[in-house]
Amino acid sequence: RMHGTLPLYLSKAGIALDRVVRSFAFSPQAGSKITQIVFMGCICVLAGVLPGVIQTLSVVPKLERTLGEALTFTLVTDNCNIRFVGVDVAVTQPAFIRSYITANETLEGVFVNVDFCQEDQFVRISNNRPELERSTGYECEIDIEIPIEPDHSIPIMIIENKGSKATTVKSLSQTQRINFGPNSLTISGSNVVVELYNLVCRRFFVPSLEMGGVMLSNATFTTMHVDVGQADIFISVSSERSMRVPFALTYRQPENSVCFVSGNDGGKDFEVVNRCQKNCLNVTVNTTTMDLVDGTLTETVRESFEERCTFACASTSTARIVPFKRDPQPGLSDFEVFLQSASGQIYFLGVPEQRTPPGSGRLPLDSLYVYDGIQENRVLDSQPNAKA
Repeated sequence: RMHGTLPLYLSKAGIALDRVVRSFAFSPQAGSKITQIVFMGCICVLAGVLPGVIQTLSVVPKLERTLGEALTFTLVTDNCNIRFVGVDVAVTQPAFIRSYITANETLEGVFVNVDFCQEDQFVRISNNRPELERSTGYECEIDIEIPIEPDHSIPIMIIENKGSKATTVKSLSQTQRINFGPNSLTISGSNVVVELYNLVCRRFFVPSLEMGGVMLSNATFTTMHVDVGQADIFISVSSERSMRVPFALTYRQPENSVCFVSGNDGGKDFEVVNRCQKNCLNVTVNTTTMDLVDGTLTETVRESFEERCTFACASTSTARIVPFKRDPQPGLSDFEVFLQSASGQIYFLGVPEQRTPPGSGRLPLDSLYVYDGIQENRVLDSQPNAKA
């Protein structure tokens, strides 16, 4: 009644409300610029959203990305477990990355940098927590999912471990094929344990590995370079037809702690040129026995002399390892293999594991050469009619 009609009352109430809002600076003042209004609006939106963003970044979900657009994929790790996992998908599906990285359910002190938008994609992980707390509550699990079908293809991959603790690179299944096709696999860093089955790649490259170990079983490749420090090397080749060519092996192990298995071609192509220096010394050996003398057991110490030899290998040696069966196609080049370990053993099996005893179960056995560097460069000759 005091304000007359209802429309007039609503109009006056709106003007009064606007005056109150302006007094608290919630509404733009007269003469305010539209850019200032938009800026303040953005600030208010961010203030509401930021706490949720921070919480999302500090509590890490699983990272799940496809490598469909990648030409190369680089994985820089820090004490991670990497597994190649076969999944039942179409053979044309690209490799898929699933990872879970956390430190006590947060990312405090752990940095994860990713890029899946370019052709050269990467995941870089760095654990910068204090040394005494670095492993407490820390988890880094990375699955590289690949199709079960053997004809899949994985892009060029580079795996490097930066941390002092070991990163493992393993096959989840001993029957799953890990197929890089014409691409390469490179592994390096401070401490990496490699255990891969049925690897297929054009080039397997380990330029520098301080500690850990390299084990490739049933591998198919064209060239290989493995240079490690305190690590053993075990390589066995597959029975693929592409592997039925000789291997031009260059190797170095300071104490000649090597073992090679080659097909026996009658001595035509198999060859080892060992450049180690052999040093022999006569040492005294005391043997203690218990003898029965006049019905009483008496301890007797006998002294003898024997020659013991060691090897000092300052330079590389070479070998030509022959496959169990040669590809008859003329003009095929030898596959280049370089293996070097500063203190670990080197084992190279140029014949598929299923054709060597005791796992072959075959009679008669293939004719093989076994070169034993530790036992004074012995070459053992296994004849075809040998019994298991």
